[in-house]
Amino acid sequence: MNQIGSVQRRSVGAGRSVPAKASLHRLAAVLADGLVDPTRAVDQLRQLPDSDVQPFIELSRRHGVEPWIAAVAPKQDVWSSAALQRVKFVATGAKARAELEAFGSVADELAVPWCAVKGQAVAESLYPSPAWRFGVDIDVLVAPSRFAELTAALEARRWQLIDVNWPLAAATMPGELRFRSPTGGLFDVHWHLMNNPVLRRSFPMPSDVLLKRRRQLPSGLPVLSADDQLVHLAVHAALSGACRLGWLLDVGLAASVVSDWTGVAERAAAARAGLPLALVLSRAHRWLATPAGRSGYRAMGVGVGWQLSAQLIDRLSPLSEYPDQPALARSFARSTRPSVSRSMVEFARHASAFVRSGAPQTRVSSPLQDPNDVRSPLHPVPDDHARRRYQAEVATAESG
Repeated sequence: MNQIGSVQRRSVGAGRSVPAKASLHRLAAVLADGLVDPTRAVDQLRQLPDSDVQPFIELSRRHGVEPWIAAVAPKQDVWSSAALQRVKFVATGAKARAELEAFGSVADELAVPWCAVKGQAVAESLYPSPAWRFGVDIDVLVAPSRFAELTAALEARRWQLIDVNWPLAAATMPGELRFRSPTGGLFDVHWHLMNNPVLRRSFPMPSDVLLKRRRQLPSGLPVLSADDQLVHLAVHAALSGACRLGWLLDVGLAASVVSDWTGVAERAAAARAGLPLALVLSRAHRWLATPAGRSGYRAMGVGVGWQLSAQLIDRLSPLSEYPDQPALARSFARSTRPSVSRSMVEFARHASAFVRSGAPQTRVSSPLQDPNDVRSPLHPVPDDHARRRYQAEVATAESG
């Protein structure tokens, strides 16, 4: 793996607390230094006052990089909670790998093309060690034409289907179904990387094409090609708000192994993903000193007007210690679409909804996670006709 250039040191002298923004900058510096030389990251963490250690660990958890911090944490009593978490992350990664092997045994038995995406795929292909990254669930992509056959085979082997609202599935055509494995692993089984049909039309990423270009890691795990992985990670990060250091780190690591930006630009153009890719590359460069900052905009053919708008938004609304809170930069990234005009229309829609609802917003539980809510995919509606209709549309759909 290519090394990423180190960030400018933002350390603060030992014994002094630092303000919130400085803490976030320190976290970013530790992440970047950990790539170049883990001992430099350890040195930074040693400078942290004892009273700031636990808040710093909690900050890393909110930004999805706690495993990274646990991996480089000093061997000091004040960091003992990180050491305990380190063991858990190693065990969780090993379990995820075993779960993927169990899934692969079913798919391979049927000769169904598949690959792992995000999560374990990123951990094994990009991170210094798989234990340096953590994922809650496991994502896999399978051929759309074999989706019904594979999901039926999983159920026959005691995999529990979680999404059981078949009329809702037939009406909304999600690009995935969720399963729980016999040993408890949570799987998102995708037939398309975009779960929403509107986004599938916006960002065409034909599953069959992606699966033909997949590669196999030395561990034997099938994953997306390096270029496809970078484009997908950037689109996923942008549509999620590009507001967590963990997402920026994924994209920065994927960018660090790129040897031919022409190839990446071609893949991004085919997926109409130039704007989100350039935006996330720029943010990753700004916070983590990863490759392709402004050059990423040029490589993707992004105009100066959009570049200046994105840079202005990032200055007005930098990353927050609490990435799930509503923020201008978060909305801007989530609004990114294939063209500048569509992106600005979507951004205006987001802003209007935010103003109408009042700010700051109070985060509430989504009805989609309530099995008693008829709008939730978890709400059981055993409709065989709707199930067959959904499966038939998936099998015949153009995967792009």
